[in-house]
Amino acid sequence: MSKVHFLDEFSGYRKVNNGSRTTIRETVKPVETVAGSFTELPDGNDRDHPSESTFHNAIKPLILLGQCFGLFPVQGVTFPLASSLRFRILDFRFIYTCTIILTGLFMALVNVYWIASREIKFDNMSPIIWFGTYTVVYASFTVIAKRWPKLMMYWEEVEHTISRRSEKHQENLKRSIKRATIIIFTLAALEHFLSIVNGVFTARKCKNTSGLVEGYFRQSFPAYYFAFSYNVVSGCFWQMLNLYFAFAWNFTDSFVITMSMGITTQFRQFNEYIRQYRGQVLPPEYWDDQRKYYTALSELMSTVDEKIGIITLISFSMNLYYVCLQLFNSVIPSDTFIRALYFWYSLCFLIGRTVAVSFFASRIHDESKKPIEEMRLIPTAAFTKEVSV
Repeated sequence: MSKVHFLDEFSGYRKVNNGSRTTIRETVKPVETVAGSFTELPDGNDRDHPSESTFHNAIKPLILLGQCFGLFPVQGVTFPLASSLRFRILDFRFIYTCTIILTGLFMALVNVYWIASREIKFDNMSPIIWFGTYTVVYASFTVIAKRWPKLMMYWEEVEHTISRRSEKHQENLKRSIKRATIIIFTLAALEHFLSIVNGVFTARKCKNTSGLVEGYFRQSFPAYYFAFSYNVVSGCFWQMLNLYFAFAWNFTDSFVITMSMGITTQFRQFNEYIRQYRGQVLPPEYWDDQRKYYTALSELMSTVDEKIGIITLISFSMNLYYVCLQLFNSVIPSDTFIRALYFWYSLCFLIGRTVAVSFFASRIHDESKKPIEEMRLIPTAAFTKEVSV
C-alpha cells in the first residue's frame, strides 16, 4: 500500500521557490493500517498518549446509558482507546441482553396467540409490532456490538490523520451529543410518564377487577392476562420490560442522530480545512492527499451505513408507524384532559423526533458535497489531473 500524508497547515509540504520551479514534499512516515484503513499518525500523537477528542470518547456516555438497559453488550467502553473494546459472549452484559431478548420474544409470541384468538384489526396489531420490533432492536444492537471494536478502531484511525486540527470539532461534537441525548431522553421520559398517567385514568373505567392496579396491568398487557392468570408481580415485571423497550425506541433514534453527527463532523472539518486555502495555487501533491483523505471519509461513511443500516431502517419505520397510529387514534374523542394532553404531546414528540433524525442524517449528504464548491474556485494555474477527477 502506498504511503499517504495529509496536510496540517502545510506541515507535510515545503515550497522552495527556484525561479518558476517548486520542489515539494518532506519525508513521509510509514503508514499504519487498521481494519483496511490507511493513515499516518501525526507527530506527538502516539498510542502512549492518546487524545480524548475522538468519536469513541464522544459517544461513550450514550453507550454506557444504553448498557444500563441491556443494549450494546461490549466491554472497554470507558477506556480512552478504541483498541480496548472487546465483545465477549461469556460476559454479564451479553447474558443481560440475551435475557431481555428471550423475554421480549416470549411476550411477542403471547401477543400472536392473543391476536389469533380475536379479530385482526389495525390497532390490535400494535402490541405485536411493539414487542416484536424491539426484540429485533436488542438483537441488532448485539450484532453491532460485535462489530463495534473494529468499526471504532477504523474510525479512530481516520481521526488521527487530522488530529491537530480536529480538537475544536471533536469537543463541539462531544457537547452536541450530550445535549442531544439529554433533550431526547428528557422529552421521552415525560412522554412515558404521561402514557402511564393516561393508562391509570383509563384503568379507572375497567370493570371486573379488584382495584386500580389490576385494572391498569390488565389493560396494558391484555394478551398476557388472556393466556395467564393475574398477579401483581407479573404486572410489575411486564411494566419493567415495557420501560426497557420504550428506552430502546428512543435510544435507536438517539444512536442514529449521534452517528450522523460524527460523520458530518468529519466531513465538516475536512471542508473547513480546504476552504482556508480557497483560491490559492497549490501543488498537485496537496490535492492528491486531499482526494485520498476524502476517499477515506467516504469509505468510513459506507462502512458505518453497512454496519448500522438495520437500526436506521427500524428507526424510520417505527417512527412512521407510530405517527400513523397516533393519527388513526385522533378520530377517537378524548374524554379527559390527560388523554388529550398525552395524545398531542406524543404526536408532536414523534413528529419532532422523526424530523430530527431525518435532518441530522441529511446533513451528511450536504457536507459531503461541499468540496465540489471549492473545486470550482481553483485557479486555472492549479488545475491538475487530481482536481479534474
